[in-house]
Formats: sequence, structure tokens, C-alpha cells
Amino acid sequence: QLFMNKMHATYYFFYFTCIIFSIFHFVNYKLSNILTYFVIFLPLFYSAITLGYIRLRFGIKYAILYHLFLNLGNAYIVYIK
Repeated sequence: QLFMNKMHATYYFFYFTCIIFSIFHFVNYKLSNILTYFVIFLPLFYSAITLGYIRLRFGIKYAILYHLFLNLGNAYIVYIK
């Protein structure tokens, strides 16, 4: 019973930190209404889950590299094209 409670607490903490990660990244966008917040939140939340999984499965350096490549791709789209 205690193991299950710790496991559930770990999952809740993981998803809670993913939500916090997503909210902190809202500053990168100029949003006009609540619908845009929701539309932007979903990909950010998915990215947070992906980065968290990579961090837990492969280590911090691979999560940092993945984040770097995401940022480089976004920078290419925004600034070069």
C-alpha cells in the first residue's frame, strides 16, 4: 500500500512539474485570449512530458540536447524563413 502511494505521488509530481514548465514558457508568446492559452498549452505540455521522459530514461544531457534542437528548429522557422 505504501509503495502504491509513493508511486502515485511520483506521477502526480511529474505531471505537476510538466504543468509548471508549460506555464513558465507562456512568456515566450503574446497571447490575446483564453483559447490561445489552451492551444499553446497543449504542445508545451506535450514537450514537457517528452523532456521529462527523456530526462528520466536517458539522463539530463540528452534532455538538454533535445531541448536545444527544439529551440534551434523554432529559431530557424522564426528568424531565417
